[in-house]
Amino acid sequence: MAVQSREDLTYAEIYRPVEQDERLATFLDRVRFSGDEVFGTRINTLVTEPAVLEGEDGLPELVNTIQGVDSPRLEVYGSGQIRLPLLDRRIEPRLNYGGRFRWAVGRLLTKPGDTAYRPVPRSAEEERGRTEKRKRDSLDFIFEQIGLKYGIEDQHHLEIPIQALDIPVDPPLEHLGSEVQLVPDPKSKVTRMLVEHAGVCLRGLGRHSPKAANPYSPTGLRIPFARMPSDATESEIEHFLGSVEENLPHKLALGYFKDHVGGSSWQRVRR
Repeated sequence: MAVQSREDLTYAEIYRPVEQDERLATFLDRVRFSGDEVFGTRINTLVTEPAVLEGEDGLPELVNTIQGVDSPRLEVYGSGQIRLPLLDRRIEPRLNYGGRFRWAVGRLLTKPGDTAYRPVPRSAEEERGRTEKRKRDSLDFIFEQIGLKYGIEDQHHLEIPIQALDIPVDPPLEHLGSEVQLVPDPKSKVTRMLVEHAGVCLRGLGRHSPKAANPYSPTGLRIPFARMPSDATESEIEHFLGSVEENLPHKLALGYFKDHVGGSSWQRVRR
């Protein structure tokens, strides 16, 4: 039976990448160690290798042997894939809505507010004023203004404390196994600022396309970092999560926000 993958969807993300520093590397190394200890490995593929063995006549004989190649049962995401999503929306092809969805996301990035547009002739001075206004209307500017409310001026490097673990519901990918996520500390002003940023993203998308923003399922800020094997037992899951929790609380650094819109036949990355 065919199963759905993320590449079968048109999707949009606005996210903060986790900086690839020693803290992240150390945490992921500990996760891999716990995964190997709890889940072990599985034979991922078979390869043929030549070997010299002693034949029946006592002479050396060249033969081909089949060797199994093991891989970890726990999938730990690469350091460049670790991110905190502020917006994560997905549209199935059968809804026939991909083009409008991508347009709405593009408008969200440049003009998340709700202002009518009417083209009229303008002087050079008026055009300069409009340019400045577009900057003020942009997602970048709004994020910066929210940051100032919390006393956070540097939006390019955010220290965020991690408090707990979570397992989300992810129907399109549940056949691959349960994902494991890090939960930021809600007492941190950085976390509360990012919650406001996420709200701006969803409301802005809804202004340009209510269909793309709804139905909406409430969730919190999470950082996915691994996926457990689909055939993991309850005992293995409990042991693994307990082992990872021993590394918490932890602290990670987030970079400036990025957006990623793509699908099986269309992709755009903003850096």
